[in-house]
Amino acid sequence: MKRCIFLGYLLLLTWTLQLAAQEQSESSMLFHDDFSSLEKGTFSKRHGIAKNRDYYSATREYHWLTLTNTGQWDEGNIDSSFRNPEWNSAWRVVGTGHDRRLEFGIKKESRANGLVVAGDLLWEDYSVSVEMQAAGGSGLSGIVFRYQDNRHFYFFGFDEQGQLVVRRSEDEKQFNRYGWVELAKAPFNLDAERFYELTAHVQGDHIVCSVDGKRVFNISDSTYPRGKIALLARRLARFRKVEVTTTPEAAASFHRAVREQQDQIAKLREQYPRPRLWKKIRTPAFGAARAVRVGDLDGDGRLDLLIGQNRWHQEGRYSLLTCLTAIDLDGKKLWQWGEPDPKNALLTYDLPMQIHDVDGDGRAEVITARDFKLQILDGATGNVKREIPTPKTEYEPGEYQYENYRRDRFPRLRVDCICLADLTGHGAPRDILIKDRYSKIWAFDNQLKPLWSQSINTGHFPYPIDIDLDGKDEVYIGYAKIDNDGSVLWNREDLNQHQDAIAAGNFDLNPQRPTRFFVAGSDEGVIVLTDAGQTLHHHRIGHAQKLAIADFLPDLPGLEVASINYWRNPGIVCLFDSRGNQLLSFEPSHQGSALEPVNWSGDGQELIFLNANARKGGLYDGHGQQVVQLPDDGHPDLACMVANFVGDERDELMVWNEQEIWIYTQDRPYEGERIYSPTRNGHFNESNYGTIVSRPNWKVVDLPKP
Repeated sequence: MKRCIFLGYLLLLTWTLQLAAQEQSESSMLFHDDFSSLEKGTFSKRHGIAKNRDYYSATREYHWLTLTNTGQWDEGNIDSSFRNPEWNSAWRVVGTGHDRRLEFGIKKESRANGLVVAGDLLWEDYSVSVEMQAAGGSGLSGIVFRYQDNRHFYFFGFDEQGQLVVRRSEDEKQFNRYGWVELAKAPFNLDAERFYELTAHVQGDHIVCSVDGKRVFNISDSTYPRGKIALLARRLARFRKVEVTTTPEAAASFHRAVREQQDQIAKLREQYPRPRLWKKIRTPAFGAARAVRVGDLDGDGRLDLLIGQNRWHQEGRYSLLTCLTAIDLDGKKLWQWGEPDPKNALLTYDLPMQIHDVDGDGRAEVITARDFKLQILDGATGNVKREIPTPKTEYEPGEYQYENYRRDRFPRLRVDCICLADLTGHGAPRDILIKDRYSKIWAFDNQLKPLWSQSINTGHFPYPIDIDLDGKDEVYIGYAKIDNDGSVLWNREDLNQHQDAIAAGNFDLNPQRPTRFFVAGSDEGVIVLTDAGQTLHHHRIGHAQKLAIADFLPDLPGLEVASINYWRNPGIVCLFDSRGNQLLSFEPSHQGSALEPVNWSGDGQELIFLNANARKGGLYDGHGQQVVQLPDDGHPDLACMVANFVGDERDELMVWNEQEIWIYTQDRPYEGERIYSPTRNGHFNESNYGTIVSRPNWKVVDLPKP
């Protein structure tokens, strides 16, 4: 035993001496930044429609904001505790001349990691050093290395008590517990008035950390073999002069890996059609952010667009429609209600508006809620066909109330969203579900006669589906299942975070397999339940925001389920198999996403549409590879969605801002005897929180040319 200990010590000493010699040898610079290229003031400046909106809000859940004054960095985290009205950001650039610093500072203690991220996921063995000052307050501050995403990395720096620590960040095991694993700790007499040079050196599974050139930790951990760097703070902290160096051999290896990766992705992209601009539509004054609905409003067989503007009320938790504009794809205005105002274009919630033939007359209606009335409008003219007052908002004894959210300050409901379902056996979704923000749902038939209501943790948007095949839909909502008559079949009250997205069904594509209920449960992560409400999997992957279900990996049985995170871990995409087992995760950017499945090639493999940004958005495959990029042609990238506009069964990509809409189609015709034409749950239930489920289907058709 003593001999083993001695040999282990000898090996460690030998490696330490080799490391010291290596540090003195010639090194290659992978990264350098002293922040002198950044403008003083706000870091991550935003522009356009969201310029004056709260940066750390729900805006980026499904909108892309263009940011500047970031240099080589990306702001890697979003949390409401970062709000700082004086700076308009949690980070700012301060100092003069060559003494430029990046500073993190907020009014109160942060409940999340302030992160700015740089570098490359292919970096393996390197040294990262930073000069930093832990200037005030309590909380972590230091450097991050081998960063995989904003939940998985190593951290070296000062802990909440000012001691030196090395930690590994990973998924938490319990709700509301940050997933830190402490690898080393040492006492330190922290002086908040001075700068320290922190250095972390990684080679293989060895980690050496030093302060001002003095080695403090020498440990081993092989969890993360490579990754980016980041600066992390949960207190007032200042950073200057960041450098990443490595050996010439490691630098050469990295550059080879980059070239190989670029060659691989270039070959992959050649297999897919490229986006070709098909339509440009101007939307002056009446345009909106992600508040657009698609449907055939005028009955001519082509899709039209319904655009909604809104006015915020009650701290942004409820909205009132202020303008509805119906246009065709040539930009011709079919009708308009209300007064258009570009100031009312942005939103961070759903709007109560859907397009569907709700009365079965063969022509589409618009189902909406305006001026405290639930209405059915003629799709072609906008004229009111039927209306009733919205429900009263007072609480009844014993009703559920989500946290501290008021139901409403008005006597009648400002409807949060509208969902269509078949509750009465029409054979089509002609009944209407409406809800308040989080606490109650009401059902009406297509004559607007009340059917039932339930007080429950509603989450954002329900998912109706006829699971028991009785010809009537059950309603999955929050963490519960409601029968078509309004009776609650089960309710998981122990899961009390609001639901952000859900879907239920047999995603194995095997009739012998059972129904599964997938929930993006915000801070609960992704939860997979049986159809009786029992937990099969509980993946604590962070704040799960959105779901999309399709055949992203045709070589695997069944459909795959994609999720994306937002608060405190924005931009992490996870993929699960049809039974709820996690397959992979990747982080292409640090914003949320529309996250929609796309039948782009017509060959049976669907892709994931993240956002419309030319650099970081586009279409990703089931392996997390960006296989289709939108051209860098000045197109708007605030919002996006998918629809089959041209009619050849493949999807088009619609991207827009408040001023204009661009639609892209494929640059080549489809060649083949049959084309993939998946069946989906329809544009009639469009929602910023809805889950698109795309099931395999093939057609033999004559393909029109765009």
